[in-house]
Amino acid sequence: MKIAVITTLNDNLIKAKLVPLAVIHQVKEIYFITDSIGPSIPKVHYIIPSAILSKIPLHKSLTKFILLLWICLRNKPELIMSYNILPHGYSAFIIGKVLRKKVFQHLIGGFSDIKTEYQNSDNSMVMRFPILAKLFTQLNKFVVKNSDLIFVPGQSTQLRLINELNIPESKIVILHSSIDTNYFKPQKSDLVYDIIVVSALEVRKRIDLLLKVISSVKKTIPSVKVIILGKGSLKSNFLSLQMNLELEIMSSFLIFNLMFKSFIGNLKSLF
Repeated sequence: MKIAVITTLNDNLIKAKLVPLAVIHQVKEIYFITDSIGPSIPKVHYIIPSAILSKIPLHKSLTKFILLLWICLRNKPELIMSYNILPHGYSAFIIGKVLRKKVFQHLIGGFSDIKTEYQNSDNSMVMRFPILAKLFTQLNKFVVKNSDLIFVPGQSTQLRLINELNIPESKIVILHSSIDTNYFKPQKSDLVYDIIVVSALEVRKRIDLLLKVISSVKKTIPSVKVIILGKGSLKSNFLSLQMNLELEIMSSFLIFNLMFKSFIGNLKSLF
C-alpha cells in the first residue's frame, strides 16, 4: 500500500506518527507533503515545495494542495491521510473525493480541531481570518463526517463525534498517545521534581489553571517542585502569573525550552 500524508508537524511528532506507520509490512511507501524535510524514516519520502514553487505568491496550504494532487496523479497512493483538519484535511478530502481515494483524518488535538474559536485557537488560518471561525467550524464538521475514517486521541472526542455529529462509532478509531520505550528509559539520577509537565504554552492548554493548582498545593506541601517543559506565545504571560502567585522561579517552578528526555530521570513520583 502507498500512502500520501499532508500536514505540518515538528520532528518529534513526525517520528511519533510516521515511525509506527512505516513498520507496518503492508505499507510500501509514504509520501509526506509538508514544508521542510524532517528526520530520516524508512519508506518516508518528503515532498516539499521547490525553490521555484515557493516563490509563487500562493498560500502554503494551496501549494501543498497542488503537491498532494501531483503525487496522487503520479504515484497513485491508495490512501490519503491528514493531520490537522484546517487546512490540510480540506486538501485531503477534496482530492480524495475527486480521485475516489480513501481519506483518513487525524484529530490529534481532539474536538478542538473541529470547533474553531478565535480566542482559544492557535491555528494560523483562524488567527488570520477570525471572522470566518464559525464557517471553519461548519466546514470542519462536514469534512470529518464525510471522511472514511477518523482517528481521535481518546474516548471524550469519540463520544462528542458520535453524539454531536452523529458519526457512526465504526468510523472512529481511538489512537492513544504512546511512548517510545527505546528513547525514554529509566536513568540513575537524583530525584528532584514531583511533577513534570510537557506542554505548548498556548491558551488552549490552560497552563494558567495548572499554576493556580500548584499555588494551592504549595500551601499544604511547600516543598513540592514542578517543572514545565515547553514553549509558546504566552511564555511571558505565564511567567508574570507565576510571579503573582508567588511561585519561586529557581526552585519550585521552571520553564525550559528543552527536551523532556533529560529530565525524566529526575522525576520523583507524580507526572
